[in-house]
Amino acid sequence: YLKHLAGVRGIVPDRESLQRLGVECIEAGWDQFCTAVLEFAGWHPGDSVIVEGIRHAEAVGALNAVVAPGRVFLVYLAADDAVIQARIRVRDGAGVELQKIESHPSDGGVGERLNAVTDIVLDANRPLSALAGDVWRWHGVRTRFGCELPRILKAGAGPRRSSSTTAVA
Repeated sequence: YLKHLAGVRGIVPDRESLQRLGVECIEAGWDQFCTAVLEFAGWHPGDSVIVEGIRHAEAVGALNAVVAPGRVFLVYLAADDAVIQARIRVRDGAGVELQKIESHPSDGGVGERLNAVTDIVLDANRPLSALAGDVWRWHGVRTRFGCELPRILKAGAGPRRSSSTTAVA
């Protein structure tokens, strides 16, 4: 959503610009920002939402308020620093370092802030393409059998996407 918004505003969508834009959106209000992100993702009222990429616990509360009576399912991708740095280099170029990113208020300490509200933790040292199947498998089993599942999930195949859930990353 922030990359889209940057394009609309004529802002170069590099990491620092997106961080500034994110802070600006948050300052306008969590409900407004979360509603805009959900609408951009194609969410419909009443749907539940599976989310990865949250950096603030306040966003989870705002998302839950917006999607009610639906539910927000928060996915946390845990990876080693070396894997994260390699992905940053692919996405943002060789000049961007993990340490610099984590020094920004919107990115630093994400894991500590979100641990209490995370529904599932995935081993993101694995290929990102494999993780989506894990999420859908976890959500499908949880929904079908109405039970709580372990927060840390092992690899596996996922079911087809349900029409009553929107995925936002």
